[in-house]
Amino acid sequence: MIFGIVAAAGSGNRLSLPCFKCEVPLSGKPLFYYSLSAFENSRLVEGVVLVLPGERLGDWSRERLLTEGFSKVMTIVPGGVTRQQSVFSALEKLPAEVNIVVVHDGARPLVSSLAINSVCDIPEGFDGLITAIRVTDTVKEVDNSRVVKTLDRDRLVSVQTPQAFLRSRLYEAHKKALEKGFEGSDDASLIEFIGGKVGVIQGDRHNIKVTYPEDLVIVERLLNRGGTNESGNRL
Repeated sequence: MIFGIVAAAGSGNRLSLPCFKCEVPLSGKPLFYYSLSAFENSRLVEGVVLVLPGERLGDWSRERLLTEGFSKVMTIVPGGVTRQQSVFSALEKLPAEVNIVVVHDGARPLVSSLAINSVCDIPEGFDGLITAIRVTDTVKEVDNSRVVKTLDRDRLVSVQTPQAFLRSRLYEAHKKALEKGFEGSDDASLIEFIGGKVGVIQGDRHNIKVTYPEDLVIVERLLNRGGTNESGNRL
């Protein structure tokens, strides 16, 4: 069984808006609705655990989301202090039958069901599969405002979500990270922390993360023209 986790508990302080990021209006709908729609349309995902700010749980019940057409949202949990804590809380609410979990940031509203389905195909011998795009800029390592070296961009990618993992290995990784005090920048880094193996496939350049006000303008334009999706190919 495959379940999704939509992490949408971020405060959105950098957007400078009087609401939580998940509720930022985008073409007349809350931001997190778009991610839920992609999971709803996935032919592989059977259910979703949604993570929202604890202060907003009273307004976003499973019953309300059901009336909005989101039949796959099985559980809604409050977010933690960090994204890592939020995802771990969601992991603990998964049904016992789940063996693959797809983690996605609710701040990436242009995700497609194609991307979600693609990462579910975890190769034999791997613990997870993530989406990423090739780095096109020159990237330099800097220390104390001084260039240390130029990195080989042919070996670098910019990582996105969705990211899919074997449920048992992701849970193990989160538990170990908690015990050791390790904070990863994404779930794949936790798998790496325990020595796991993560595969990479082509993401979508339009699957941007909403962080700053100008990102909302870009996403709105892409939504209005229908967007495109190029995800699923091996990198």
